[in-house]
Amino acid sequence: MTGPRKRHFWGIRAKLTVCFIGLMVIVTTLIDVAVFQIYRRDIEEKEMASMQAGSEILSDNIRNLISGIEQNLMSEINRSAVFAYLTGGYEPWAASVERKLKGLGTLMHFQGLECGNILVFDCNDHVFYCDYGWTGVGLSQFRQRTVYQEIVAKQERLFPARGCTLWRCYPDAPDEICIIKSYIDPVSLQDCGIVCLTIDREHLGTLLGEYNFDIRIEEEEGGPLYGSRKTEWTAGEDSGDYLITATEIYRRRGNWRLTSLIAKEEAFRDLSALMRMLIFAELLLGLVIVFIVRAITDGFLRNVTALAENFRRIHASQEVEKIQPHSHDETAYLCEEFDAMYSQLQENARQMISTNTLLAKAEYSALLAQMNPHFLYNSLETISAMAKLEKQDGIVRVIRMLSHLLRGSLSDGGQETTLAKELDYISCYLELQRMITGGRITWDIEVDRELYECMVPRLILQPIVENSILHGLDDMLDDAIVIITADVREGRLVLTVSDNGKGAKQEVLDALLSDEYLETDEESHAHIGIRSVLKRIHILYGADYGMTMESEPGNGMTVRVFLPYVEKKHEENIDRR
Repeated sequence: MTGPRKRHFWGIRAKLTVCFIGLMVIVTTLIDVAVFQIYRRDIEEKEMASMQAGSEILSDNIRNLISGIEQNLMSEINRSAVFAYLTGGYEPWAASVERKLKGLGTLMHFQGLECGNILVFDCNDHVFYCDYGWTGVGLSQFRQRTVYQEIVAKQERLFPARGCTLWRCYPDAPDEICIIKSYIDPVSLQDCGIVCLTIDREHLGTLLGEYNFDIRIEEEEGGPLYGSRKTEWTAGEDSGDYLITATEIYRRRGNWRLTSLIAKEEAFRDLSALMRMLIFAELLLGLVIVFIVRAITDGFLRNVTALAENFRRIHASQEVEKIQPHSHDETAYLCEEFDAMYSQLQENARQMISTNTLLAKAEYSALLAQMNPHFLYNSLETISAMAKLEKQDGIVRVIRMLSHLLRGSLSDGGQETTLAKELDYISCYLELQRMITGGRITWDIEVDRELYECMVPRLILQPIVENSILHGLDDMLDDAIVIITADVREGRLVLTVSDNGKGAKQEVLDALLSDEYLETDEESHAHIGIRSVLKRIHILYGADYGMTMESEPGNGMTVRVFLPYVEKKHEENIDRR
């Protein structure tokens, strides 16, 4: 007989550890998300408020700075007498004008503005140029620039009003800012011409001072004028990677736009450090939980392991060791009860061996005396009385059932009996099997009382039930069940025996019930009961009656026996063939 199939278990400690760690991960994740969102929102609001306030202050500073530069430029142009030849009515001398342009650059230097190139385009289309900042750009090269071409092409139309100043930055000279001034003589109010100064972009950043965020300045027409970063902004910066605010720089001839931004990575640097510390603390907490679970489960796991080891020893027919509980909980109670139960089972086994010895001796004596069934009944009653004196109620019950079965099988009551008696016999047989198997087999009989008086062959159900127990339910440790029902279908009595055992292949069952079935030596004993039932039905009632077997591996088996529907009171008048 094969032993019970080995089952693989997931350890209690592993389950508890996974449960605690999983719960901790869920809780800490929710906490982390909540903390991150709350702090992120708070930091973002504070950063935006701080940046907005800083932008407004910077906007005022830029307005004052630009206004100051423009006023100084107007004053120093007049002071350097760049256009004196126009108001004096004489022809310009290039060397003299260029010298005055250098003087203008020097005067602006004293005002804190470092000029690069200075260009004059007067009202008579005369052009004068000075490379004050030694940039290495000559007049011929300067003529190729966009600023020069716009001045020549548009002249006064370049300006929204007479005497105003434009600030421009062109793509062909992205590191320079052009200050383009429409100069009007303050005395004669004559349009003298246009003065263009270039300053280095970084120099303007020096004039603006320090601030805690990046900025971009756009002139009144929307063109970029200055950016605090070397690279231009991209569209990706507006997609969520930066915090951005915008402020107007108020000017008389069109407002400038000041855009301030700060990278979220920089703004949330402290938050990232906080979250890393929080996650590190949670990891430490996870390790602590693992150690706590291990400490808590150590005691009762020893108890459970000892119980499992003893079950293994029982299965291997080895001596069982007494368990010493390592904790004070339910597992300790199980260990104590196991030891007590095992001791009781050993005692019961010794008593059963003694009783079986008595039964064997009685059987041997009966054979020697060639006793008849009545003597066997009396002997069983004597053994039952002996067991009762020894207070072995279980053995008494088994002997009584066995005696009942022997009476049913040895009594000469004819070929048939009532269904009620057959069910009584099979109930006794199933109860005996339940006691023999330690209660792992249960059964259920559902038959209408109106069918109790129907005639059936004697011992027709016992071979079928025995086949279910021996070949279908033999490997089941628990929940094994046999169900017996009876009903009438198309004028025939149908007895059904079902079980939830391991089943069999349908082709094997069909071959077993076929007329061409050939028994081998190994199979003759295993299926003799089923074959005998089928043969008895054919002998008593003919080939119109018989039995079917339905099954598939793993889904139990259902056996149906088809008999004539004959009640006892009418049996003498009915031809069953």
